[in-house]
Amino acid sequence: ALFTDALVSERLNRALGGVPRSVRGHVVVCGLGAVGLRVAERVLAAGLPVTAVQLDPDDALLLSARRQGIAAVNGDARFPSSLREARARAVVLATRDDLTNLEAGLMVRREFPQARIVLRMYDQELAHQAAALMPDGAVLSTADLAAPAFAFAALGPRVHGTLEHEDRLYVVAETAVQTGAVAAGKPVSGMEESGRVRLLGVERGGRVHWRPPPDVQIAAADVVVALTAPGGLDDLLALTRDPTNRVERVEPAGAAEPYPSTIELDPPPGGWLDDPE
Repeated sequence: ALFTDALVSERLNRALGGVPRSVRGHVVVCGLGAVGLRVAERVLAAGLPVTAVQLDPDDALLLSARRQGIAAVNGDARFPSSLREARARAVVLATRDDLTNLEAGLMVRREFPQARIVLRMYDQELAHQAAALMPDGAVLSTADLAAPAFAFAALGPRVHGTLEHEDRLYVVAETAVQTGAVAAGKPVSGMEESGRVRLLGVERGGRVHWRPPPDVQIAAADVVVALTAPGGLDDLLALTRDPTNRVERVEPAGAAEPYPSTIELDPPPGGWLDDPE
C-alpha cells in the first residue's frame, strides 16, 4: 500500500506539474513572469532540474512551463512551506514586486542557508540595500542588464552579453574586421595592447578558433569575439573598422551647437545606394 501510494503520488505530481520527491540539487524559480519563465528555460537548457513557484495556478506562463517539462508548484515564495520540499542548490526570486523578492530572499537565507540566492530588483536604491543584506547572493536589475546591451548594439557590434564586476561594466561583443581596418594584418597580441580588449575567439571560413595564440594574424573578413573592459569597446571598433569609411554630414542652419563634420557608417551588404539621398 505504501509503495502504491508513493508511485501514484509521483505520477500525479508529474502529470500536474508538481515537484518529484526524488529531485534534489535543482534550481527554484519563484515568479513565472516573462523573465522568470526565460530563466527557468535557460536553467533547463543548461541541464539542471528546475522547479517553478507561482502564486496564480491558472497563469498562462505556468501552463507553458509545465508543457516544457518544468515542474511547477502553486504557492507564495515568501513562506518556507512553498520551498520546504525543494532542497534546492539555488533560488531565483523573479516576481514583479521588489519587496516580495526581498522578503522571500531573506526568508530563504534564514531557512535554507545552503541555497544560492538570486534576486531580481527594479529599484536601484533598494537593490543596493539588498546586496548589503545578502553579500553572498546576487542582486540583479533587468534594466541595468539590458540597457548596456541595447546601447552597445547601436554602435555596431553584436553584443552577446554584459557583466558587472566591482562597478565596472564588461561587454562580450562580436564584430567583423573590415577591409582596410587597422586590425587586418595585426597579430592577436597587437589587438590586446591597450589592456582593455581580450580576444576570446576568431571566426574564419565558418570555423571559430577559441583562445587564439598571441602570434595569430588577424585578416580582413575575420569575425572576432572579444571581452572588453570599460573603454575597450571603442578600442575594438577603432581596430576593426575601416578608418576611411566616412560620410560627410551637413550642419543645419541655426544650430545651437555644430554637428560633427563626419560620422562613421558601415556600408550595407549591397553597397551604398546611387541615390545621393
